[in-house]
Amino acid sequence: METCRRRGRPCLYHQIGQCAAPCQGLISKEDYAALAEGAALFLEGKNRDLLTVLKKRMATAAAEENYEEAARFRDLIRSIEITVEKQKMVTETGDMDALGFARRDTLLEIALLFIRGGVLTGGRNYTFSWEMDDAEGISSFLNEYYNRDVFIPAEILTPVSLPEADDLEDLLTDKKGKRVRILLPRRGAKAELLRLAVKNAETAVEEALHSREGAGRTLEELQRRLHLANLPRHIECYDISNIQGTHAVGSRVVFRNGQPEKRDYRRYRIKGVSGADDYGMMREVLSRRCRDLEKDPPPDLFLIDGGPGQLNVLARVLDDLGVSGPDAAALAKSRVRSDVEDEEIRRSDERVFLPGRKNPVTLRQNSAPLLLLARIRDEAHRFAVAYHSRLGSREALRPGAEKIPGIGEKRWKSLLRHFGSLKTVREASLEELMQAPGISRAVAETVRGHFHPEKSE
Repeated sequence: METCRRRGRPCLYHQIGQCAAPCQGLISKEDYAALAEGAALFLEGKNRDLLTVLKKRMATAAAEENYEEAARFRDLIRSIEITVEKQKMVTETGDMDALGFARRDTLLEIALLFIRGGVLTGGRNYTFSWEMDDAEGISSFLNEYYNRDVFIPAEILTPVSLPEADDLEDLLTDKKGKRVRILLPRRGAKAELLRLAVKNAETAVEEALHSREGAGRTLEELQRRLHLANLPRHIECYDISNIQGTHAVGSRVVFRNGQPEKRDYRRYRIKGVSGADDYGMMREVLSRRCRDLEKDPPPDLFLIDGGPGQLNVLARVLDDLGVSGPDAAALAKSRVRSDVEDEEIRRSDERVFLPGRKNPVTLRQNSAPLLLLARIRDEAHRFAVAYHSRLGSREALRPGAEKIPGIGEKRWKSLLRHFGSLKTVREASLEELMQAPGISRAVAETVRGHFHPEKSE
């Protein structure tokens, strides 16, 4: 939420209908409280209480002739009623997990349903790229899933016979300390649960395919708008985080087909650069990343946060290392600018800088390609800042560390909390500084003058 507030606009989740954007004031306190109440009832398993509340709201919306809102409540009520109906299927006591799967080419979707004490309590879906036999894929998933710190039920229901099922049963029995069985039910309540799990997997795999198609269109549009040589299915973004050169770290985040691939994220602790040399730090990070391209192939697109200067560093490093295949781009954040005549504060567009092109490309605000690039850039920044904090940078972040005359610890802490890092504070314009809580124009001028004495006049 704090990130959205700094960005000045709703995030991608609002654009796809998964967030009401309370950080932007797009939902009233009353409506937000109603959402929170409904979520709490659902998570507590009080579905019938939730149905009563939703039916009253649907009736109120219909009476006020707000038919679109009433239809939304109607669809939500139906979804919850289906869940309640499915819970009635389980009549026997006991703990079990029911596993269903669906496959489309190499896309394997696995759905788990959790039954605890004879009641269906929820479930989770998992998506994999799998080219081998279905049974082998499920067996591999079960080995990995129950090897983690998760609850192991007395029974695991599967729709196919698994290779070496007896060995897996013995392994899970040893870990649980009680008998665990892997079953393939053909009839009765357990078979119904298994069919429900399969149906969930089939629904999820269709949604995953639809999502991939949407991501594919976004990537194609991104390639066309930026005139990229490659379709950017594999994008890597890099960011630097430091406090005036101390505790400097770099981050790499990886997105494939428009989705984060967190297992390929990397953190870099800067070793060969001293002082506040962001360009030198970026050069070190990129050089280390490109050290073994056979083991870790380059992406379709290298993306960095910044303008022409950062892009030139990226281009020089790739050229020095002989990396000629990938595209490169730099995404510059929008800036707040003030119109002196009418005192109107405006926000500039985010710009994409490309090698060999003097003028940046401006993507349409809230367009799918821009939202994707901004999401990747923000994820790289978040990942770098998180690593920075883990390195024990509390002393560097201590309020008053900058010792700016006239700026007390409370205001300094407010600035750091609002902007996220000293680098962002240092680069902020006067208008951006004034947007921080408790920062007046006079204080903003003092901070700006400290970092940029040549502009203080």
